[in-house]
Amino acid sequence: MHDRPRILIVEDELPLRRLMAMMLERHGYQAIQAANGLEGLEKVRELGPPAAALVDLMMPVMDGETFARSVREQYSFPIILVSASPEAGEVAAALELDFLAKPYDFDVLIERLRLATGEAAA
Repeated sequence: MHDRPRILIVEDELPLRRLMAMMLERHGYQAIQAANGLEGLEKVRELGPPAAALVDLMMPVMDGETFARSVREQYSFPIILVSASPEAGEVAAALELDFLAKPYDFDVLIERLRLATGEAAA
């Protein structure tokens, strides 16, 4: 049996995080959830690097920018910044991250994940 790609969701809003996880699971991914950047880093250290990460910018404890900078010190996996914050596009560009503005079309998110992880379109 082939392993499903693991996608780390770093999002502080629980209902949105659960919805994202459910939709990813339906599309054949294994969703790993974290409520903030620090928890996300702990998941990466515990489980190893995911195929990709979906990361909110504005979160308590550790924000998405700090998470991305910390991850880049040790790991190399695609990070898609997913945020409604007006400065998110600039942060993503500065860190050379993919960016998707909230609200977004879930099909677009799946396509971005497939591109980021090198998967063929289904």
